[in-house]
Amino acid sequence: MNTHSSFWNKRKSGKRLLAKNAKYEYARSSCERSVSEGANSSSNVVYYFNGEAEDDQFEDEKTIHLHDRSATNKLYNQTYIEKEILSGDSIANLALRYGCTVEELKRLNKIFYDQEIHALDKIKIPIKPFSILTEISEKEEEIIDSGHSSPLRDTRTLSIGSNLLSKNGSKNAFLQQMDQDLERIRRSARNYESESSLVEIAERLTCKRFYPLTEQLKINQERFKFSLFVAGALITFFILIPLLHKISQNMDELMVTRLDNASVDETNKMLTEFNSLKATTFTFNEFDPSRRRRAWQILFKKLSESSYSRCHIRCLETIRILSRDKTDLNDVISRDMIDLLLKIAGLVLDEDTLNRTNSQDDYKLMLEAQKSLCNLIFHCTAVQRMCCNSGCIEGIMMRLKTYRDPDLVYEVKFFDMRMLFLLTTVCADVRPKLRNELHGLTYLMEVLDLILKTSAERNYDDARSCNRSRSGRVHDVPYLNDEEADLACEVLKTLFSLTMHVDKNNLDEVRVKKEEEAHFLRMVSILHDILICPTHTKEKREEVQNHTVNLLTNMPAVCYDELLTPLSDGAVGGYDNKDVEYDGQNMEAVVILLDFLDRRLDKPSGSIQEGLPPILTCLCECARSIRTIRKFLRLRVLPPLRDVYNRPEQGETLRNKLCRLLTSPITAVKLLVADFLFILCKESVARLIKYTGYGNAAGLLANRGLMLGGQGKGNYSSESDDSDTEEYREARDRINPVIGCYEEPRLDPMAGMSEEQKEYEAIQLVNLMDKLSRGGMIQPMRVGEDEKPYPVEHILEMRGDVAKNRSDSESD
Repeated sequence: MNTHSSFWNKRKSGKRLLAKNAKYEYARSSCERSVSEGANSSSNVVYYFNGEAEDDQFEDEKTIHLHDRSATNKLYNQTYIEKEILSGDSIANLALRYGCTVEELKRLNKIFYDQEIHALDKIKIPIKPFSILTEISEKEEEIIDSGHSSPLRDTRTLSIGSNLLSKNGSKNAFLQQMDQDLERIRRSARNYESESSLVEIAERLTCKRFYPLTEQLKINQERFKFSLFVAGALITFFILIPLLHKISQNMDELMVTRLDNASVDETNKMLTEFNSLKATTFTFNEFDPSRRRRAWQILFKKLSESSYSRCHIRCLETIRILSRDKTDLNDVISRDMIDLLLKIAGLVLDEDTLNRTNSQDDYKLMLEAQKSLCNLIFHCTAVQRMCCNSGCIEGIMMRLKTYRDPDLVYEVKFFDMRMLFLLTTVCADVRPKLRNELHGLTYLMEVLDLILKTSAERNYDDARSCNRSRSGRVHDVPYLNDEEADLACEVLKTLFSLTMHVDKNNLDEVRVKKEEEAHFLRMVSILHDILICPTHTKEKREEVQNHTVNLLTNMPAVCYDELLTPLSDGAVGGYDNKDVEYDGQNMEAVVILLDFLDRRLDKPSGSIQEGLPPILTCLCECARSIRTIRKFLRLRVLPPLRDVYNRPEQGETLRNKLCRLLTSPITAVKLLVADFLFILCKESVARLIKYTGYGNAAGLLANRGLMLGGQGKGNYSSESDDSDTEEYREARDRINPVIGCYEEPRLDPMAGMSEEQKEYEAIQLVNLMDKLSRGGMIQPMRVGEDEKPYPVEHILEMRGDVAKNRSDSESD
């Protein structure tokens, strides 16, 4: 009996154990499934098991239901805010604004259609707390079901995001994430320490969660826009541009084919559209060599046919536009094309061209042909040779003789001179022919003279004074308009090219000495008149004076006397007689040259290298050859020295500006400025140091071999026109010759030292100099017998006897 009872007890215990284990396994699997599925499960349950094997304890296990976090839960339905419905509100925009769905709004407000919202005064907006995990006991569930509010509803709310638990997440990761959320809620609650209860804090935290658009959403939108922009740019660059380029090539090929077979009206229409579209285009990369050659051939074919005369002007405009691009021009342009353009431009020496009476339409064709030729000459070396060998220069010189014809338009004259300037610049072999055989200097000076006379006649009533020039012409002071100024500039540039390689210092080598000298004298006289000639704008006057100065640098020194004219009564050229009078001469042209120099000195340092050398060269030649000009320049540039308390380079006078350039890193400018000042000082070293200081003049003195003083090699009169001012005589003893100004007395640094201390300081100084010399920081120099500096290899070479012995040993 006992055995049987024990058996059944064991069997009963085993069944209980199996059932317990099975129920435990079911609870564990359900818990894991609930954890893995997270908030997506319809009901959340936590099974509690204490791990003991007693049946009664197992039956007393507790099941705690977790509140569902879906939108249909009663707990959420009781959390909402009310908003007054305004005009323009709708279910959709309210849902978007408050971060909820349309279904939640309809369910909470018990409406079925979107239009029913307008029947309400206020609408309930569901508020979701921070993705919560709420633990509610069975008793609390009953309270909620009965409609009573529970304080645990707010106080037991934890901010845990619904997406914290992934399907493969571990328990530790879940708990760590929960701790982070709790810490975030704790930090946020610090901002509401003034609230009276935790419920109010929870409500405030809950309300702050709702914004129409969060900052992260805005960032995402910006990133999305940027991604769209990048994608569009890549598509445009790698797909659309090549596609459009291919389409453009096909269209250009089609246009060239259509142009070849087009009628007169169709040709006019097509070329007009092309010229309008490419008016500001300078490269035509869409044309391959074969299509480019074919287009040029078609244009010149139509240009040579009289049946297409109505579209000739359009063909020439297209040729002018295409000639801007120098690609393949040497292979495309032929001799026949250049001959045709020269014929249209009226530069062919035949009877029909010479005897032809040109109309306005003819001048338009002529002008377009000239523009095309200018572009081709500038870009194509083959065209340059063709024009030089096809009588182009002879045709220009022939038409130049007809410039007095009032019917000849200004533009034709201008582009004639532009073509002549280009040819004389790029083809050096045509200069002697044009200068000697075709008498180019004479005819070009006649053009300048014609410009001056025409302007004087036009401005006769407005002339301010009357001036007799050295060339013997009596006329009112001319006033050049913009067209006349531009034409004069082109003529001056051409004259510069023709006279650039003439030996101006030795006219004996010129084939016809007397004739050349007469040409140069007359040219300087005309240049004097152009210098004093006003223009409508300052820019045009600056341009005219610039080209005039450039041409003056090519003139022989003996011709600069033509810049001086007899003094007349009244004001001259905008200057009073007292301003331009010197030694009984009118120095107006020299004053204009000085003003031009002053303006160039005020320009930015980047333009000094190109703008200063011509005017400095011109003034040096004038001062060196004409004594009156040199004395007048010295009076203006180096007046009697009164300012002895400031350094020579400090100030805004001409002397100060020039002294600043004596130490310029631009060697050409530095040497020209030093040469100019040295000439004004009659090449006297002492006088140069007086006005510039030894430090500024050291470069010139080293180059000239005048480090120890003396006189230059220039031939000047012995008459001294330098007188010291009272200010200079008073401060002479305290003027430092190195810096060129007065220097306050300084204490003797060796005062009170013994001989041993002085010797020690001297040795320290020598050691420092030796250290700097070895490091390449300084280069000790000595003055040789020719008064030029030479490098010192050893400090003892600075002793004269050692240096002399070394030179003697080297000569042996």
